[in-house]
Amino acid sequence: MGIVISTFGSIYLLGEHKTRKEMIWVSCGSALVILGGVVLGIMKAK
Repeated sequence: MGIVISTFGSIYLLGEHKTRKEMIWVSCGSALVILGGVVLGIMKAK
């Protein structure tokens, strides 16, 4: 989950200016990373 923190952290700490469309894609990608982590956790628990 460090990739999600580093992605948003770099955008805000470095002051990158993203358009609304870019932020939507970044958010969707981050949601997919989180979803993948959850699915892997569930699969490993079985």
